[in-house]
Amino acid sequence: ISALAKGNTYESESITEDTYSTSLYVGKLKETKRKCSDQTRGVSAYSNVHFSESEEECVNAIRTHMKNREGTFEIYYRVPEFKDGLAIGLAKQALEHTGVPNEGDYLLWQFEGIEASVAYYIDDDDMCCMEITYTCTYFTNAEQEKAVDNKLEEVFDELDVDDQNDYQKIKAVYNYICTHTKYDKENLNNDEYMLKYTAYAALIDGKAVCQGYAALFYRMMLELGVDTRLIPGTGKSEPHGWNIVELDNIYYNVDATWDAGKEKYEYFLKGDADFADHTRDEDYTSADFYKAYPMAEEDFQLPEVCRTGEHDYVPIFGWKEILDEEGNATGFSEVTGEVSCKLCGERHKNLETTFEKDTTNSVEPTCTEAGEAVYI
Repeated sequence: ISALAKGNTYESESITEDTYSTSLYVGKLKETKRKCSDQTRGVSAYSNVHFSESEEECVNAIRTHMKNREGTFEIYYRVPEFKDGLAIGLAKQALEHTGVPNEGDYLLWQFEGIEASVAYYIDDDDMCCMEITYTCTYFTNAEQEKAVDNKLEEVFDELDVDDQNDYQKIKAVYNYICTHTKYDKENLNNDEYMLKYTAYAALIDGKAVCQGYAALFYRMMLELGVDTRLIPGTGKSEPHGWNIVELDNIYYNVDATWDAGKEKYEYFLKGDADFADHTRDEDYTSADFYKAYPMAEEDFQLPEVCRTGEHDYVPIFGWKEILDEEGNATGFSEVTGEVSCKLCGERHKNLETTFEKDTTNSVEPTCTEAGEAVYI
């Protein structure tokens, strides 16, 4: 690779390319790599271009383009010297886990590949000015991702777990995925049907392969503020993916794919010592990874009172003001009642609620108006 001449005689640019692809089924995906070629373009073509000198700014820009599912986009980066692999390195940083629901593993495991083409010249200050053109192939488009956003709003309204603890949130999401998503055996060996790898397929179509199950769990848990990761590797010696999820400052294994459709879960909140037939890829077994995501050795256990079915219930009441036909307040309210275990979140809704008039005035009134005692 040769750099351009310095000064005002820029006549050509050096081109280098690199390709990066990702999938649990990477052996079945196609990679393309174009040959390097020289182009002729005057430096004036960049006269109105802003070259960022911030690595973070470039990484954030790449991430935003990918979240928008843009197939081709450019990044302009100014650095002291050109280094092979820099363009793909920036893209890999953009795919790192951030804790934002539609970033990190949600992006990483839902695109087929990235091809980066780099054109650069050396300016008068001996700085390398690069135009990086990324070409990305995704498993979903922007319209499908919008459908996921809309559907998740409906699902979270149905689950109604915003005010519950992390265990309750994890269990609710796991239950939902295991009861609403089936394994896509029909398209398993169809190399042209990439949607099976996505949260869209799991959520909207109700069928996906493990990658789709795990991507949906990742997205839903992060939406609820519970940290999780998607773990690639092998299950029973076949390519497989599952999740780890944080609970009480430690991580547990979950595998919604293998628990889907079951009445009794076998792979829910499992410690490393009891998670048979799952082997992580090498990158996810490093000391650094385990330091960042410390794993429980033993399975998660509910308190004994919950395991015996007794539970520690507390009543929860909801009040809704009753309006007349014209939308005016009537002074009356409708009440709903339920009980919820404050330990595990076991809930019983739509309880029959009765009220009795307090004829003995056993409770002091909260206020009086026109001589009438009012109780709230």
